[in-house]
Amino acid sequence: TTAKAEFAALVNLPPGQKFTLVDYRENLPLPDLNVKIESLEGYALAHRPDIRQEHYQARISAEEIKKSMLRMLPGLEISVGSNYDSNKFLINSDWNQLGLRISWNIFNLFTAQDAIDTAKAQHELDNARRLSLSMAVLTQVHLAVRRFQVAKKIFIISRDLNQVEQSMLKQVFASQQAEMQNEMDVLRTRVSALLATMTKDISYAELQNAYGRILASIGVDPLPDTIESAEIDTIAEAIQSHQENWQEKLL
Repeated sequence: TTAKAEFAALVNLPPGQKFTLVDYRENLPLPDLNVKIESLEGYALAHRPDIRQEHYQARISAEEIKKSMLRMLPGLEISVGSNYDSNKFLINSDWNQLGLRISWNIFNLFTAQDAIDTAKAQHELDNARRLSLSMAVLTQVHLAVRRFQVAKKIFIISRDLNQVEQSMLKQVFASQQAEMQNEMDVLRTRVSALLATMTKDISYAELQNAYGRILASIGVDPLPDTIESAEIDTIAEAIQSHQENWQEKLL
């Protein structure tokens, strides 16, 4: 009941509205990963937004070093103007002027070196932080791939186990009809088959979750670059197509 209410909230259904889900348990599509780990690493380093942010921050800190150096130079101001006066007693009623002013804050001589050292230290810190973040991202990619591989193996095992349990349940039902099986054995087999089905469904959810971790770890955008319209069906088809074809860019 709780899961149904949470799902209704996720898809923006009004509270209390009845809905049913299509049962795909007999033919569950398996997500697959056909891309080399090196390609995933390169894609993550190029598309993860947090790494991009660190690159921008490093560029900003490099510009701060230049600004600190430029503050040591004197300021130069050039002014050009054209003037006119309607006073008829003036010999010249219009004239042009050109001015040049140089200013220099002498206190910058004492603080400039400290500002430059601070900017350089910040730049080195940004570079170290970017490298650290890059290593963390690569670790996330490797862990996501390993978890996906393990989750897929677990699902295949639980799917095969469920098929065995369902076959045993059919045999038990057949034996019961032939009055060769007692009620306790039938109940035990039904519970075992139900647990096998539940284990298979949970392992499939874990498999999809592991696949989603891969997409999140490398920074894949769930939406394509362009969408034809804002209709729900169109957006759903665009997301599905993009999720199915994102690996083609890395092959």
